[in-house]
Amino acid sequence: MEVHVLSSKLVKPASTKQVDGPEYIPLSVFDKVTDQMQMAMIYAFAAPAPTTAALEKGLAVALSEYRALAGQLVRNRSEGPAVLLNDRGARVVEACVDADADMADVALPNPKPELLTDLEEEAIKVVVVVQLTRFSCGSLVVGFSRSHAVADGRATSNFLVAWGRATRGLTMGLAPMYNHLDLFKPRPSHCRIEFEFDHRNREYYLNL
Repeated sequence: MEVHVLSSKLVKPASTKQVDGPEYIPLSVFDKVTDQMQMAMIYAFAAPAPTTAALEKGLAVALSEYRALAGQLVRNRSEGPAVLLNDRGARVVEACVDADADMADVALPNPKPELLTDLEEEAIKVVVVVQLTRFSCGSLVVGFSRSHAVADGRATSNFLVAWGRATRGLTMGLAPMYNHLDLFKPRPSHCRIEFEFDHRNREYYLNL
């Protein structure tokens, strides 16, 4: 099976906010200690599948609410690692396979790695990379890659549901919360010798 790339473009949020100067979302303490890597997943859909135009339109609507996924992971001088909300967009690659290839030939749970194009260099520039690969039978395979520091499994699941609902013209539900620093502020410690719980050796090991 050979995958042919037909197009590659940035899909920006359908609506943006006008702000003075750069706008950042600092990573929480949990985001900073998680794996700093792109996490990829593949979804397969039998025919009929939505058009590329419909999927891109739904993605643009979803990115309007999930602006962090349309930004870039940078290092802010004052707050360290952060997401720059510059609405750069998500990279969407449209592809197809050989005319005689059927999705049954590469059916899950053993998808071919060719279904998700190697876009590690592009992933440095954007948070989300999507590849839409179509088969002659009308089936669609969606390769989705995102920065784990920006969106964990639950956040990614929420976004994918919102994208699907937006593509169908439905409401996306509750908007994501980005006040990480307010939610995960460490409590003041008055103890310099011992701590009540030994989190360091049982949860995350931080080289402080």
